[in-house]
Amino acid sequence: MDTRRASLLACALASSLAFAAVNNPYGSCAHVTRGEPPARTCAMMRQAGMGWVRSDFDWRSIEKKKGEWDFAYFDKVVAECEAEGVQLLPILGYSVPWAHPAHAHLDAWEEYVRKVVTHYGKRLPVLEVWNEENIPGFWKDPNPTNYLAVLRRTYETAKKIDPNVRIAFGGTAGVPFKFIEEVYKLGGAKWFDIMNIHPYSHPRRPEGVMDAQIEKLRLMMAQYGDAQKPIWITEVGWPTHSVSISEGGASRRAGCCSPA
Repeated sequence: MDTRRASLLACALASSLAFAAVNNPYGSCAHVTRGEPPARTCAMMRQAGMGWVRSDFDWRSIEKKKGEWDFAYFDKVVAECEAEGVQLLPILGYSVPWAHPAHAHLDAWEEYVRKVVTHYGKRLPVLEVWNEENIPGFWKDPNPTNYLAVLRRTYETAKKIDPNVRIAFGGTAGVPFKFIEEVYKLGGAKWFDIMNIHPYSHPRRPEGVMDAQIEKLRLMMAQYGDAQKPIWITEVGWPTHSVSISEGGASRRAGCCSPA
């Protein structure tokens, strides 16, 4: 087989794997960009029927020194995930020492977003903006106004480069209705394509509780003319203490619990 033909076949295979991954509604949050072996993790995920892996694209790991950008490690991770037919969902987030907090240094944040989108293009069709920005563990002094500033700048910057890239709300800790509604009141509906939540229910099991939360969220979104947007669940889990898992509800509807 000549080199050109082999190259074309490789491209066709990569495209088909990417298409299959993007259209697979199942995924897992794993630290493949923070040391967890991407190839092995993604291979196990594919065996389990998953198509997505969610992991941090830490700003401080891409721009370790101001103005010095290095994607080598992330390139390796993305390539290994692609080789296994798993689509990476990057979490854009966290400040660097010279631009902290991010919402007060939006030009520097914009450059980070621009670099990521330009470098990876369609290989990263969805970008998640931060993680659990409604709790102090991930955003000191959580504030819907400040988060929206980062979300909006991300949306505007990414869409200028690729209008087809989708922007996901940062997966929230729980379903913080007050926080989300405040973002809506500030006009935030215009600046994201996908609602994104982490409806943990510890110590209770999620059945029933999660259904009610999603329904309440849907009603809120409809109130602000945003009911058509998908709701993704990019983290959720069952308590590890002994509970019985009932049938029915969201736990049996893959469409409500998927990152696609």
